[in-house]
Amino acid sequence: MSFEPKPEVIGTAVLGIAACALVARALLASPFATSGEGDALIQSGNFLPVSKEVEAFNLTLVEGSIPASMDGIFIRNGPNPTNNRPGFHWFEGWGMLHAVRINNGIASYQNKYVQTDKLQLEKKYGPDFFFPVFSLKGFSGLASLMWQKFRSTYLGLPDRFKKATANTALAFHAGRFFALMEGDQPHLVEAQSLTTMSRFTFGGELTHSFTAHPKVDPKTGEMFFFGYSVHQQPWLNYSIIDATGKKLPSIPIETAGPRMVHDFTITEHYAIFLDMPLVFNKKNLFTDKGFFEFQKEGVCRFGVLPRYDKDTSRMKWFDVDPSYIFHVANSWEEGNEIFMVACKYDQVDIYSLKTVLAYLTLYRMNLETGEVTETVLESKFGSEFPTINEDYLGYKNRYMYSVHMTGFNSMSGIAKYDMETGKSITYIMDENDLSGEFVFVPNQDKEASEREEDDGYLVGYQYISKRNNSELVILRAQDLSVQARIVLPQRVPQGFHGRWISKEMIISQKSGDI
Repeated sequence: MSFEPKPEVIGTAVLGIAACALVARALLASPFATSGEGDALIQSGNFLPVSKEVEAFNLTLVEGSIPASMDGIFIRNGPNPTNNRPGFHWFEGWGMLHAVRINNGIASYQNKYVQTDKLQLEKKYGPDFFFPVFSLKGFSGLASLMWQKFRSTYLGLPDRFKKATANTALAFHAGRFFALMEGDQPHLVEAQSLTTMSRFTFGGELTHSFTAHPKVDPKTGEMFFFGYSVHQQPWLNYSIIDATGKKLPSIPIETAGPRMVHDFTITEHYAIFLDMPLVFNKKNLFTDKGFFEFQKEGVCRFGVLPRYDKDTSRMKWFDVDPSYIFHVANSWEEGNEIFMVACKYDQVDIYSLKTVLAYLTLYRMNLETGEVTETVLESKFGSEFPTINEDYLGYKNRYMYSVHMTGFNSMSGIAKYDMETGKSITYIMDENDLSGEFVFVPNQDKEASEREEDDGYLVGYQYISKRNNSELVILRAQDLSVQARIVLPQRVPQGFHGRWISKEMIISQKSGDI
């Protein structure tokens, strides 16, 4: 990878760099220079990154047994900064994939970085080349942005090097496995080796960002997605990838302004968009605030659009009290109503990482009357990172699985909520241990038509504090009892979203863009 500075900008860039360097040096010690209370979390315990990419075979079981029919790979994505300096936020850091391959009752492990263009650039110019976005506050943040702008101009960097980190989630569709982050386009990855193939643009048809949470309809095989921008309109674009992997034209969605839109959801006939008041405000760089602020009096609404429409003329908006949702568990239709289950925050501060808890909440939107109601389903503890049996995605289901939370640094287990009985059961770990998201894996001893919705397993990583190490845990989805615990060769830091890649998916994998 080689870049030659542009001669016509060298003089301006040098002067700019010098000026910004002096300003940044002076201001980085100011009270506005760091991201605040969250620093202690990202720089301690299981929020610390790991330094090595390793591979290990024939891992040790410490409890139970691996189901003989389980054959596939559990892969989880998450941030792993190479330079863990003050100011790094949990949302930042380069995407690292942690994978456990299971076959014939034996487990192996490997982890690798997603080799984004931006990571390659850091390797070339050093770990301080990029400033962590969530540390940009006050005048020091403004100086840092100017400094980085001048350096990028001086080096003549293509636009792809200004993109993001591929550190959030994973998707498998039409034979392709993607690492995702909402500020960028997907990265194509080979699941068995975790080798990054390329940034993926669906044959050049994808020209905007791609959500970390696309939705694949289990009946049609289509993948529905959106991408948002905080820099230019349209603030949000919506599109579909057909069952063969071909992208259909995007349509613009008019939101209330530049906002963080982390998730959305679908039903059999509709796409539902979350227009919520976590707002991007550039003026905040002249204060001690960060770019994103939660506006307690801001517009907060859900947009329901027939999912195949070519424009938004039939969009129906449902106003709700100001709040925020990072993750939707599922949604479906019953008569003239849309049912949506999500993890709702009354307010959120993404900079401190010490926000109020999210609670599993049911929304009902009446398409005829325009009325919307909300009901907290589980109030005894917080819920985040919700998952379901994805054979029911977009269709009515009974069971919701989530991380059991009593505080941000207390991801203490897994909960299963029953929509019919209104009751929860839990798997709670030892004190100071930490859970992550667990994903559903169907029981392969039965045909799909013979399985109940919860006939399968939940698979995820848990951190064991007394050993400062991690395990892969397999729970029986019906009662959350332990099926197996497998010791990993190193710690898996707290991350975000995982996916089970079945043997059939592995066999069907394709390489290269369309």
